[in-house]
Amino acid sequence: MFGSLSLDLLLHIFNFMDLGSIVALRKVVWSRNSKPRYLIDKWLSDLQTVLLCYVPTHYLDLERAVFAPTRWLDHVMRNNMKARGCCARTITPSENPYFQGVYLVPGGRFLITFSEADLCVWDLGYSSSTILKNTPIASASHIFNDIFAVVPTADGLGLRIFANTICETNGWTDEESIRDEFWIFEIFPLSEKPKLSKIASLLVEDYSDVSLFVLRGDLLIYHGANYVKVWNFVTGTGVTFNVGDESYEQLSATDEFVVLIQFAVVSVWNIPPLVPGGHIEEPGADHVKPDLELPVECDMDIDSLEGDEELQFEMPSEWYTHHPITYDVIHQSSESRTIWRYEVILPEGRVKLRHKFILPKEGSAAMIVEPYRFCDGTLVMSWSNCQSLMASCTPRGPQEKDDFRKPEDVTLLCDEAGLERVEFTLCPVAGRLCHISCTQGSIVIFDYLASPAS
Repeated sequence: MFGSLSLDLLLHIFNFMDLGSIVALRKVVWSRNSKPRYLIDKWLSDLQTVLLCYVPTHYLDLERAVFAPTRWLDHVMRNNMKARGCCARTITPSENPYFQGVYLVPGGRFLITFSEADLCVWDLGYSSSTILKNTPIASASHIFNDIFAVVPTADGLGLRIFANTICETNGWTDEESIRDEFWIFEIFPLSEKPKLSKIASLLVEDYSDVSLFVLRGDLLIYHGANYVKVWNFVTGTGVTFNVGDESYEQLSATDEFVVLIQFAVVSVWNIPPLVPGGHIEEPGADHVKPDLELPVECDMDIDSLEGDEELQFEMPSEWYTHHPITYDVIHQSSESRTIWRYEVILPEGRVKLRHKFILPKEGSAAMIVEPYRFCDGTLVMSWSNCQSLMASCTPRGPQEKDDFRKPEDVTLLCDEAGLERVEFTLCPVAGRLCHISCTQGSIVIFDYLASPAS
């Protein structure tokens, strides 16, 4: 039937199809047109919605990107990954660095590692059939110090990497010779000769006071003792303003707003005009009141927490700037973890409870949570309890009132599989997990999805 339709009508029909249906009809358009550029363009347009970044470059890679998210979610819904075989590959660098952080770029192909000596970008390929090299495609000297973030460039072809680093001034002779700096790197990993370039740096005099940060586009925004600083590292402009001595749990931002989150209230400030050097100024003496203070409804009394109970606040990775601001309040008790998931709706000014669910608590260790990922309309949270790596999946959209169902959760990796440390990273759209093996001095890559047939 489709073979007899005009190209214009086919294109119109494709606009109403999901990615899988388009791929299933590829043979029709292949037979009608030897160079179906319009179909490639349609795929790329839709894939940007799925992956939020241009990643694939060839039609088979596009096919994998179309089907991998739903295939991975199907495994979560139907299988326990602990009992399911998967392909494991290993990268063992010759210098045996002490890795302190890892991040799988959404799409699953590129891995970023942070060590005590350098920052590296690795090409893992699209599937488990790729032969790995023990050398990165690019690296830069860098003494990592705890925090990092990764976002795409505006065109989606490159990566921007923020990391805190320790620098010396006089040969490490005393504490005054050591200073903290924020560095911004940029790399285009699909270029012929990828290079990690440091494009900006900022001296941080009071790093011990920095508690929260977010990287968004050209902006680095962070919260200190009583202030928020907004730094445009491309133009060298910024602003500093006093937000008072309140304690905040999470920080988020849009292009227009800074959002600071507490248990009972979400405070929103309009970002003031940025001026040259404004990010290195001291905050003013006057407290700048929020432009919006949004109450948060929760059926838990924070004053009733007992000694072994605690609250944890988690959010999606800053990579996903096109999604609404979402955050979780996690209540940990001796028996379970109760999670309230909220969405901050701007500019209307509301905080809405989207989900509430309970996860069983396995083991006594605290949750080490990776910033959440999105996968085919599903929000994926992954965490370690030092005994296993776990993940749970919930729809991103709202649930019916009082429909507080348990999400699907799965064991990704357990201790007998060689889990010694909590440094790990999961890319659900690729069905890929990476973790650090400290005993082997290596990076272990698990691919839960078989390579698609060519």
